[in-house]
Amino acid sequence: MKRITPLLVLLLLACLVSGCDFFRTLAGRPTSREISRRRAVIERAEARRIALADSLEQARKDSIALVRKAEADSLHAIDTLTLIGKYHKASAYRNIPTSRLRSRYAVVVGVFSNDANAQRMLSKYAKEGIDGYVLQYRSSLRAAVVSPCNKVADALAAYRKVRGLPFSSSQTWIIVNE
Repeated sequence: MKRITPLLVLLLLACLVSGCDFFRTLAGRPTSREISRRRAVIERAEARRIALADSLEQARKDSIALVRKAEADSLHAIDTLTLIGKYHKASAYRNIPTSRLRSRYAVVVGVFSNDANAQRMLSKYAKEGIDGYVLQYRSSLRAAVVSPCNKVADALAAYRKVRGLPFSSSQTWIIVNE
């Protein structure tokens, strides 16, 4: 019994000095230091996952906001052009071939029976840096079409720019290829 007591005291002292990590090492289990490192790695990974999820959610919200703004701008542009009577659908006219339109929207600056007159009108706009082309109707008429674009908001901006030029006609309008 006297021999067992010092051994027990030594064993108890070894446990107090070395702690649980000693026995964990003997059992092949992770020590508290390894557990702390793994916990830190897991916490950093979770923080990155949360940050990524937040950034994806913000990107989704930003994308939705951009689409809603574009939609509102388009509706405003259509309402504005319809209100002033300058928004015309190509399909409403039998003699305008929609297959010859190069874009969804364009500004018509004049309709002529003579091709030379239409070309002369386009050259005035070309000097101002505005591109265009002649649209041949099914009849003998030709339209001088400028600023072809695919967004109605761009068409409204082009219409306003064209109307601001000194040689612009009050008969300028926007044609829509549906």
